[in-house]
Amino acid sequence: MRLSLLLLGLAYLSAVGCAQQVSLKRMHLDNQELTRQVTALDSLLRAREVESERRWIESSTDADDLKKQVQQVQDRLDNVARRLADLAKDLEAVRLSSGSKGRPSAGRPSAAAPADTDKSPPPLLADPQELYNLARKDMEAGNFALALGEFSQVLDNFPQSEFADNACYWLGECYYAQKDFPKAAEAFQRLLKDYPEGEKVRAALLKLGYALAEQKDQVKATQALREVIEKYPDSTEAKLAKEKLKALGPSAKPAGKRR
Repeated sequence: MRLSLLLLGLAYLSAVGCAQQVSLKRMHLDNQELTRQVTALDSLLRAREVESERRWIESSTDADDLKKQVQQVQDRLDNVARRLADLAKDLEAVRLSSGSKGRPSAGRPSAAAPADTDKSPPPLLADPQELYNLARKDMEAGNFALALGEFSQVLDNFPQSEFADNACYWLGECYYAQKDFPKAAEAFQRLLKDYPEGEKVRAALLKLGYALAEQKDQVKATQALREVIEKYPDSTEAKLAKEKLKALGPSAKPAGKRR
């Protein structure tokens, strides 16, 4: 009986031992599987971190580029504002100086005052060519307000320079581009009057016709356009004048002579 109990005890211990070995082996396998899963998850997380970092760098680069572009635009606007302010000051100084010359004080007898030419403000630029070139650049860039002031400076300060007649023409073109047709016509008429030998006379006469047509003054517009054709029959301006007359139609015919 005791032997039977002993054998049963040994069998139980052996079974428990085997069960523990199986359990340990299973735990070991489970641990390996968990380790594999953790490693896979870690690799996935690292890959996502790398991708996230790459996207952040790209978006950061795009943002930096955008900031640079905005800064460049702001710098250009600041430069234009400074130049406008300088031009306004200079024009005001010229106006005040020219308005005060030869004007006697109120309540005092007029007397010849000594000329004080040393205090006359200088023009915005001392070189007419430099000022003219600056105006052309501003006009071509679409900065018509700046160009108008600069072309006016050429005419006011250097009316006898070789750039004055062209400055007068481009002054009219700037007004025309801004659809200020009355002032455009005035500029073209000024060129025809003050610089009749200038190289822009044909173009000014043509654009005068255009500006008058835009103001619905077809009689004067027709006269200007026909004058282009009569004086410069083989020119490009004459061809354009014919096309403009055709576009204006029968109503563009000059009015008959009054009796």
